[in-house]
Amino acid sequence: IAQECLYSQRENFTKIRKIYCFILTGTTVDRQSKRWYSNRRKCMTAGRKAIEAVEKEEIMTYADMFSKVKGMLMDADVSDIHEHLAYQFNITGEAEGIFYAEVKDGQLYVEPYEYFDRDAMFTCSAETLFKIADGKTDPILAVTLGKLKVEGNIDKALKLKDLINSKKKTKSKK
Repeated sequence: IAQECLYSQRENFTKIRKIYCFILTGTTVDRQSKRWYSNRRKCMTAGRKAIEAVEKEEIMTYADMFSKVKGMLMDADVSDIHEHLAYQFNITGEAEGIFYAEVKDGQLYVEPYEYFDRDAMFTCSAETLFKIADGKTDPILAVTLGKLKVEGNIDKALKLKDLINSKKKTKSKK
């Protein structure tokens, strides 16, 4: 009985190892073939790289992403925008989360909460949002390419471009 338990534990470990290596390398591990050693090395290398990325903080968290975007958006001059605008941003992929940007009484507020009374909701990756907020990518082009999804009032959603452009104007004035 003890040998059977030991055998089944070893068999389960082998199955888990095979699944783990398949996920990391995309190839199956066959103990009988000579490829097993190279696949094992690939698995170990991929595992080490993942650990190093976490240690070096290359993987962006939601808090990192939010503080970066807030810093980018807060440079915008919204004193000439006199209507109420409320945008919710749903970030997918790495640094997944939700935050909103609101223009109210000539002031811009960016907070890490869901906004239920929003005018428009944008869904995109953090990388796409950085490019849009930095002015490197046009929001309309991002929608056309399918990198940015928009729901809600399209007229008010188009004012996001004005908000980004007002940021560029303040940079050029300085």
